[in-house]
Amino acid sequence: MRRLYDPIKKFEEGQFVRTYFNQRSFQRLMFGGNISVQPWKEHLSITASPMLTRYISHGIDYSHCHNIFRVGIGVDFSYGNWLAYGNIMSGPANYMYGEEIIEEKDMNEIMVGYKRDKWSIHAGVFNAFINYWMESRNLSALAPYTSKAHNRGSSIYFAVKFNLMLDFGRKSREIDIHPNDIDRDSGIMTGTK
Repeated sequence: MRRLYDPIKKFEEGQFVRTYFNQRSFQRLMFGGNISVQPWKEHLSITASPMLTRYISHGIDYSHCHNIFRVGIGVDFSYGNWLAYGNIMSGPANYMYGEEIIEEKDMNEIMVGYKRDKWSIHAGVFNAFINYWMESRNLSALAPYTSKAHNRGSSIYFAVKFNLMLDFGRKSREIDIHPNDIDRDSGIMTGTK
């Protein structure tokens, strides 16, 4: 009786079969944090977010360990009802699974906005300073490959975001009730015999 799949055999009838059945275990350890400074107290904050991810992937006939370091930097500014923020993230989609490593170019955004109590509007641009690229590498000893994707033209796109807070339903009135904790009758009785 012929088995439908032999996990060690990667070729079937002369054709390479790509499968994840060869994957035995996969661990991802992430270490990260945030460092924030406020040079202009309530109006400006700068945040750096470094992160190190260690990928450990074991299969029947392979074992891979790979470290991916990325860092994000964000700047937030607000004054009155106006706000602006910018972010840059190195390789936000960098990832490993099985024998495949995916690496992506840095991404960035710049947004400005206006906010009120019940609504806000923001407009901005993504990837203003880069041309997008992504690379995928397979580390397989039997059929390794590298795949690249990039945008020769502009990879800039614009965004507008509008938030509106709607209040529905019954609202309970706020009543300021304070318990009467004044003890006017101490319970001491006076009298004569």
